Amino acid sequence: MVKEHIEEFVTLKELEEKYGVGIDHIKYMIALYRKHGEKSFSDEIRKYTRETKLAAIKRVYQLMNQLKNLENSRFNIIVNKLMQLYGVWDISDFLN
Repeated sequence: MVKEHIEEFVTLKELEEKYGVGIDHIKYMIALYRKHGEKSFSDEIRKYTRETKLAAIKRVYQLMNQLKNLENSRFNIIVNKLMQLYGVWDISDFLN
């Protein structure tokens, strides 16, 4: 499908109709092909060890917590600025 588009100039719409796959998915596959070549579509099944999977889960969890902490710190900065702006020193006064 990807080669049909790149080498034979078949339009995305034609591929969508021919294969019953959405255009966004076709674009994604084209991007994979351009970045990684044909190995993106190999039939080889990747096997990951339990340790590798757990390490990946742990990393995602850490990144989520970092993002949460970042968002919380940004929120706190904004709330503190608003409290200073309005002369409110107790958060409960500000929220009422």
